[in-house]
Amino acid sequence: MQSRLDPAARMLFGVWNAESIYIENSILNLMSFAEAYHERFRDEPHLTPQQHRRFVRQAVKPLPSEARRLYREALAHANTQTQRERLTELVERAWTWVPDVTADPGVLVKQLVETRNHLTHWGTKGENVVDDSGIWDLVERLSGVIRINMLLDLEMDPDAVEYAFMRRYGHRAPFDPELA
Repeated sequence: MQSRLDPAARMLFGVWNAESIYIENSILNLMSFAEAYHERFRDEPHLTPQQHRRFVRQAVKPLPSEARRLYREALAHANTQTQRERLTELVERAWTWVPDVTADPGVLVKQLVETRNHLTHWGTKGENVVDDSGIWDLVERLSGVIRINMLLDLEMDPDAVEYAFMRRYGHRAPFDPELA
């Protein structure tokens, strides 16, 4: 698993093992890792690679030569899943087996994506952007989502995955309502 994940695995273990790291860096690094993880283990392109190449060629063919390169580069990733699609699949898969990871998968995905985009581009804050101590909650939840998915991909029994998750996180905020 680690060889399939390198070099992204270094980002994950860097966040998980750092003694001191800004929480904003933690969420950005975990989001990058989650996307790389999904791409390597769960990726489902919308079209076959052959179809995608054919459509890109057809799309750029009528363009003036100086514009072809620009649009070919812009379309290069058109066949990949979006960040939102990738996070949705990871969060929903984790939530299916360990419902305690989040009360609402859709809300968690919105918060993760919008917070990441805000921290990356520093634009206006959308209604789902989380800051301050809320980012810590996102880091904890996303770490849980990543761990659950990794254990499931290592073919660990789902009941054992839930037990491991609850043992690691069950008595910590944000997962224990009494501590939140």
